[in-house]
Amino acid sequence: MTIKTAGENFDLRQRWGGCLTHVQPELFDPAYPDMAHWAQAGVRGGVPVVANVQVLSAGTAQSDIQAALDAVAAHGGGAVVLSAGQYVLTETLRIPSGVVLRGDYMDAVTVRIQMTGTFPGWEAQGGYPDFATGILLEGVRHAGVEQMTIIYDPGLPRPASLRYNEPSFDTLREPYGRADLIVNCISLRDCADCWVQGVRIVDAGSAPLSITRSRHITARYCEIVGAYNRWGGQAYVNVSRSEYCLLAGLVVQDIRHVSIQNQQPDALCRYNVLVDCDLQVDVNFHNGDAGHNLLEQCRIRVPSWHWWGPVAWGVKGQHQPPGAGNVLYRCQAQRYQFGTLPRSVVAETEDQVYVVAHDWTAPVVRPLGPAPRGGTLYAIRA
Repeated sequence: MTIKTAGENFDLRQRWGGCLTHVQPELFDPAYPDMAHWAQAGVRGGVPVVANVQVLSAGTAQSDIQAALDAVAAHGGGAVVLSAGQYVLTETLRIPSGVVLRGDYMDAVTVRIQMTGTFPGWEAQGGYPDFATGILLEGVRHAGVEQMTIIYDPGLPRPASLRYNEPSFDTLREPYGRADLIVNCISLRDCADCWVQGVRIVDAGSAPLSITRSRHITARYCEIVGAYNRWGGQAYVNVSRSEYCLLAGLVVQDIRHVSIQNQQPDALCRYNVLVDCDLQVDVNFHNGDAGHNLLEQCRIRVPSWHWWGPVAWGVKGQHQPPGAGNVLYRCQAQRYQFGTLPRSVVAETEDQVYVVAHDWTAPVVRPLGPAPRGGTLYAIRA
């Protein structure tokens, strides 16, 4: 699989989560037994290269895109390719098992989500509501979204930045205030071995990317910026009640959090890996994850006006504390202080492993132990 943009083509098969990467068990360090689990994060066997089956012309109607996806699924699977151009979604587009929705390349294919949705309320589904979504993978296996730009485009001005202390577009005054923009761009629910790669997501209505109740998901080499609504529970790159998910090579800015959160007895949130990501938002261990998640080689540099430090918790008294054993290694976590030099929370060092506190006592991040013997906690050769 080669991700194509206007300026660069690069082969993802040998990058993080690719089908030509492999586990290096000789690097496992008994001092860090979770390494064997972290090595299993992402699509099992790596994200496959799926051959084209059907190519659609620019501007194909949503109903015809859905029909093509369903027809390819009925004939055993493959990729439906959107040719260079623009496409409009006015309701949820569902990706079936065994099918990939692929743009010709990221910069040339724009999918505009022009649908509305309202907040369903926290009482929905035991406090975990399913938001309206533009592109949905639900209860499917071996499916993906690749190589396109997705824009939530309700005909409104660009959403304000957190810089201006306007967290939610539906709190703005007329004429632009809207309470019906609660729409996720891409959601994966109850999925396994599915992926999102080479996708740019701009100005989501709510969450740009949401992964819930899922296992072995890969999201890699995506660019994510902006959201209209940023109040509690929204504007997240969200891994919730999911395990063995791999987030690699993401570039994220101007949303609320990258969050790892929530667990239930039959849906734990653990063994998820963030590797080689560039983030201008915090990573938030939010409301009772199951612990044992890993951040490695991530650059977290939040601006001074962002509301949270680079590695954060939820709110004591409102959320559950993080689980035990959430680990950082070789990460640079900094917060810029009103135009001055950045203040480091975690230095990018090869001789120290850090852990996220799970008892509500400062500091959020503290030393755990020496470097693993193989120089990595994510024992994958890429």
